[in-house]
Amino acid sequence: MSLLLSLESNEVKMIGIWGPAGIGKSTIARALYNRLSSNFQVTLFMENVKGSYWSNESYSSKLRLQERFLSELFNDKDLRIKNLGVVENRLRYWKVLIVLDDVDNIEQLNALADRPHWFGVGSRIIVTTKHKDILEAHDINHIYEVGIPSRVEALQIFCQSAFRQDSPADGYVELANEVTKLTRLPLGLSVLGSSLRGKSKTKWIRALPSLKATLHVDIERILRIGYDSLGDNDNLKAIFLHVACLFNGERKDRVTQLLENSDLDIESGLDVLVERALISISSDKHNQPMNLGNVNF
Repeated sequence: MSLLLSLESNEVKMIGIWGPAGIGKSTIARALYNRLSSNFQVTLFMENVKGSYWSNESYSSKLRLQERFLSELFNDKDLRIKNLGVVENRLRYWKVLIVLDDVDNIEQLNALADRPHWFGVGSRIIVTTKHKDILEAHDINHIYEVGIPSRVEALQIFCQSAFRQDSPADGYVELANEVTKLTRLPLGLSVLGSSLRGKSKTKWIRALPSLKATLHVDIERILRIGYDSLGDNDNLKAIFLHVACLFNGERKDRVTQLLENSDLDIESGLDVLVERALISISSDKHNQPMNLGNVNF
């Protein structure tokens, strides 16, 4: 991230943080925001940008989004604007740090950060999203992909939630490792840790079969967000469900072969699911297993 941010440069830079739901994009962005804010004249962490655009109300949607943006930026709840040129006019001479968290439509970026010259020299705009295609369409070429944690890192994340420390409590090492095998999604690890915090070893042992058999409701909700983001695209939903239910961990060429006689547009569909961070495909040309989201379940 330090290389992408290049804080010593006076250029206006837009940086994307990309990955599946629950992987820690917002956590990373918030940590950067807290660390860097003192270096900028105006700062804003704009949460939950997703869903704040309606295609059948293009102009009014952008206007309302800009009003929210400026009112949060200048702490003015009564702020109202009459045209879409206000953001550029108000911020073009300010060095700003802005985080646009959880963007799900390119029109949101068009409304809030359409061009680098909207902002003063040295400004940094950080965008978190599950949609890599949105970043690319907006010419954001500096993209940080949030990868899954290693087994060691996953155990540490889980222990921070379950024991308030970086390693398992005495007597819980084996149990902690068993629970950590259930997911490597950081938010999922935190959810599981919180659900077991303060419980006896006996209760942990009793809970394990249920945790292995059924997704925790909060983890299921996280995964559902990604699926629901596909909207009414039946082709993408069908391909995703095939991978999730039948082909998780299978090679890409094998999946393509098995589904080639179906009515599904496999090649382009898989590409879109990768861009949406719903599946990952190994870069090894000879062995390209596919996994859900960048995370094994």
